[in-house]
Amino acid sequence: MYKSCVLCIRLGLWALIGLLVGMMPGAAHAQNGPLSGPAGLVNPSFECTNGYYAATNSDGVEVFVPNGWQMAEIMGAPVVASARIFFAGSCDGSAHVERIDGIDSIVVRAKDIETPPDPGKPFDVAFYQQTDVMTGTAYSLSSWMLSLCGGSAVPSDCPEEQYIAKMAGIDPTGG
Repeated sequence: MYKSCVLCIRLGLWALIGLLVGMMPGAAHAQNGPLSGPAGLVNPSFECTNGYYAATNSDGVEVFVPNGWQMAEIMGAPVVASARIFFAGSCDGSAHVERIDGIDSIVVRAKDIETPPDPGKPFDVAFYQQTDVMTGTAYSLSSWMLSLCGGSAVPSDCPEEQYIAKMAGIDPTGG
């Protein structure tokens, strides 16, 4: 088991933690013209303009999951929300939030992030969605993720024995 104390993860385009099924057909990269085959992901950039739905984490706290995505708590009870709404207060406006694409990203933050004497609580969470695929079609997955442990200060104030693990994957069985 790993600890992810004082954790703030912001995920961007095609980002996820854990299981993901759904990519763009790889064959389309080698050809000019429109993509053929199944559609890609719904709301791949986790945009607040596409909406979030309320869910309840394992501690009974309301969290907000991007439309088109499912959340699976594996351990712990992180805070989950639109980065723009969480840090800037609304989906509107021009306030800067960390993001890879579009105007928003998702923030996944440890419980009690800065609450002494034991700040940050370990967690393991996955965001996923399933999509139709076509037999014989090549698929690829690309993921960009930004992790901040204790903020963006250099050097990081994240304790040495703690780390942030990030994974992106494809489940060929469809989950």
